Amino acid sequence: MQLSAIKGTKPITIPTDSDGQSDEVDLSGIEVEAIMFPAGWTAADLTFLSSNVTGGTFYDVYDSGGTELALTVAASRMIGLTAAHKAVLKALRFVKFRSGDTGTPVAQVAERTLTLVFKSR
Repeated sequence: MQLSAIKGTKPITIPTDSDGQSDEVDLSGIEVEAIMFPAGWTAADLTFLSSNVTGGTFYDVYDSGGTELALTVAASRMIGLTAAHKAVLKALRFVKFRSGDTGTPVAQVAERTLTLVFKSR
């Protein structure tokens, strides 16, 4: 990833509730390259839900092999997305970021702010 290609950052918040989901984020016109995790992140993978319309029904996101799209993450890290993750996210419009997975969402101990690092499409 070339630093000159990075166009900005976007904070997203995961509240302290049982579903571990952020509000919807409109990914129109941006391509997520990396995600920064705060020092207080409660141990959990990061998964995604998506809808084609704002406020619509959000569905769990899976790859073409039928595996839930997930990032193995940890506190105080910047996680670069693989080409496969970027390809799936690039195809999505409205996305919610979830602490944990479909079967086991993880409530964060306190509100957590993640930072999306992106480039323009």
